Amino acid sequence: MSNLSWLENNDYLEKKQKREFSIAAWVCWGIALILLLIPVRNSFLRIYTINAAQDTPTLSGQVLLLERKPSRQELLYETRVEITYKGEDYTVTEAGFRFTDGMYEQAMESGTVPVYLNPDAPEKSVLSKGIPPRNYILPSLFALIALALICAGAYCLKRSR
Repeated sequence: MSNLSWLENNDYLEKKQKREFSIAAWVCWGIALILLLIPVRNSFLRIYTINAAQDTPTLSGQVLLLERKPSRQELLYETRVEITYKGEDYTVTEAGFRFTDGMYEQAMESGTVPVYLNPDAPEKSVLSKGIPPRNYILPSLFALIALALICAGAYCLKRSR
């Protein structure tokens, strides 16, 4: 009778490989979920908030805090502007993508700034409207990477069966 221990070893290696593909599938899906929940969701929520205030009336807001925070690529502004809408006071913290130095200087001189109202959620109003096309690129790229990871996970799961 011949020695068939190599068959048992082959079966063990096959089970190990299937387990590794299964783990790889879950890792791909986990990374994709993280990408979709953090950078993609946050970017598209910010874009949605700014779009919601595109064609709405402006209010005059009282500046509580407005300061520049230089970064590597562009100037960022930390804002707190108080508005009154329908008898209620709201604090606006979103400067928007197109808040410029000129708008900043004018707001610092006068103490007021025009606010583009989001009538559905006044606290999510913005100080500037418009979204440059480049602000769609990065979240879209992350969404494509997440989609590729989901597909890679599906492929790995298929290989693990």
